[in-house]
Amino acid sequence: MTDSISSKKGQGVLGGLTNNVVGFGVFVMVLALIGIVLVEFQGTQETGGGVNETGIGYNITADGLDGIDTISGFSNVIAIVIIAGVVLALVGGFLLLR
Repeated sequence: MTDSISSKKGQGVLGGLTNNVVGFGVFVMVLALIGIVLVEFQGTQETGGGVNETGIGYNITADGLDGIDTISGFSNVIAIVIIAGVVLALVGGFLLLR
């Protein structure tokens, strides 16, 4: 069993990165789910009676959607950091195997 993948140098680093990739996927799916729920809930709210008047529920969901939009803007940066970590781990793993 000494030839197994888990006993090779550098494999521990790659195994730890799997958790980051799965965690990022869960993060994106949770953001998408929250956005869908907020859009559906906002569709049930009244926009108010006057021209510049909107309902409280509509305003709250609009603020929630703005927040989700802001947070999801950071997902690109998080993905780049995770990809850079994977690349650095691969390069480091290859250098450790030599």
